[in-house]
Amino acid sequence: MGWGTRIVLRFTTIPAFVLSAVLIARASPTLDLPDLPAPATTQPTQAIFPIDLDTCLRLAENENPRIAGARMAILEAQAWRQRACAMLLPSLNAGSSYHGHDGNLQRPSGRILSLSEQSLYVGGGARAIGSQTIAIPAVLILAPLTDALFEPLAARRKVEAARESARATANDVFLEVAVLYQELACAAANLKTQRELMPNVEEVARITRDFALAGEGRAADADRALTERNLLIAEIQKTEGSLFAASARLAERLNLDPTTRLVPASQDFQALTIIDDRLPIADLIRVAVNQRPELAEGDAMIAEAGARVQQERWRPWLPTLWMGGSGGVFGGGSNLVPPTIGNFGGRTDFDVRAFWTLLNFGAGNRALQRQRMAERGQAVARRQASLNLVREQIASAQAGSIAARAQIDQRARAVLLAEEGFNQDLARTREGQGRPIEVLNNLNRLVRARLDLNISVLDYVSEQLRLYVALGSPPPPTGFSTGTSGGTSLTTSPSAR
Repeated sequence: MGWGTRIVLRFTTIPAFVLSAVLIARASPTLDLPDLPAPATTQPTQAIFPIDLDTCLRLAENENPRIAGARMAILEAQAWRQRACAMLLPSLNAGSSYHGHDGNLQRPSGRILSLSEQSLYVGGGARAIGSQTIAIPAVLILAPLTDALFEPLAARRKVEAARESARATANDVFLEVAVLYQELACAAANLKTQRELMPNVEEVARITRDFALAGEGRAADADRALTERNLLIAEIQKTEGSLFAASARLAERLNLDPTTRLVPASQDFQALTIIDDRLPIADLIRVAVNQRPELAEGDAMIAEAGARVQQERWRPWLPTLWMGGSGGVFGGGSNLVPPTIGNFGGRTDFDVRAFWTLLNFGAGNRALQRQRMAERGQAVARRQASLNLVREQIASAQAGSIAARAQIDQRARAVLLAEEGFNQDLARTREGQGRPIEVLNNLNRLVRARLDLNISVLDYVSEQLRLYVALGSPPPPTGFSTGTSGGTSLTTSPSAR
């Protein structure tokens, strides 16, 4: 047996607790592990206002400028219809006119006559000269009969189109508001998740640090755990910023001050099914064709354009009507029949005229007819484009809903597995049967899995809202403060309004 071997054998006879003390004494001075500081997050200085989806939709309906503008367009269309329906109602005029002449006049025979005359009219209408009728009657009807007949029909369709356009605008705004509210709720859920897991990260960092100080773990592991803990703090601060940004976007849609801090009234952020995305797409499209306001608007615009085509076709065959009636006091005179102004007495006039117009020898009428037919063709094309868009929106929302639902199921299982693995590793570490760094890996997976699940829930709810609105109804105002889990389905009829 060599000398070196004998030394080793004698060294191994030293008690184990003495050897551990020596190793700890040697290792401790080389570890520079700072104490864990308290986590710091950014807190808003202004007041926080809890809000739910019902309140968001009510505020959007009353305050959103896009919806208000669309509703003003309805009032404008109604004013046009009122004006069209009143075309055959007479206009009323009242006033007086004075006529004075001094100088030569030529008679029909060609004789020049030096004349000084004056006349005065007071009563209904104005401009009474000589034996001519009242130029501006007291009661006047002047309207092309083709416009009087067809303009009210076209104006009625215009009102219908404006109403459907306002409904479509409201649905779009409500959908934006509902999705923005879900984004706000998702950001709040992410922040809640990170804050709930923060104590676990703190505990893992502390255990890893204690293991390193006791010589049972590496300083690099303690540094990594501390780094992961600081990274989570940074992620919490980032999520707080995302929450404030989502609040600003929602406040803008609600016509509120963007600095208003909105938070969801409920802390529950769960998947809720409002439309069964497994229904045949043909059935969904059939429902949308009957309910979508964009398609109803297109039908009204086609009908309006058709009325104007008929209007131009009938224009050469229907006359322009001119009816006037007046009554007042008239008097006058001249140097030939004195006095120069006098002989006042009552006067009444009534005139009826009807005349047909062929614009530009008929070429103008034909051009107007072709213009109106082209406008009707454009309305048909726009309606078809709206139908194609509806089909695309339904197909896209249905596919997105199905994909998001599958992701929820997968990520929910991933969360359960991550929680189980984390709890088992944490228990083993506390009992001294595992390394703390292994717990950190499972904890990171748990954080990521829960955040991914929130994102999948957001995608699913957003696609459900888009699918529901794509069928022609505004987002349901209730049912999102509390929901069902990803595995439970709450089916709403597609025709529900």
